[in-house]
Amino acid sequence: MKMQSVAIAREFCDGLLNAEEFSSRFFNAFHVERDSGALVAFDENEILTTIFCNVDIFNPDNERDDYEIDQVTLLKRVKFLLNTLDEKGDISKASEQVYSIK
Repeated sequence: MKMQSVAIAREFCDGLLNAEEFSSRFFNAFHVERDSGALVAFDENEILTTIFCNVDIFNPDNERDDYEIDQVTLLKRVKFLLNTLDEKGDISKASEQVYSIK
């Protein structure tokens, strides 16, 4: 099943969307897919949920709380997670490791 949220994440990683555009579009797609039940059927939903959590702590402002991340960190983390998805890596491990990426 082709997930719109994955396609949006790839557009962000390919430089077609900036972090703010990505955040808005990803949130919308994620909610639609979650509410439709598509995420339950999608084997790698843990990756998408982890991307969602990272989008949630993204803050484009220069002044951030300690837990918030900037656009560079968001991009690194999304790339790492999509790479894990593409390589059929250990998704649970990747979802834990991603938070060490600064």
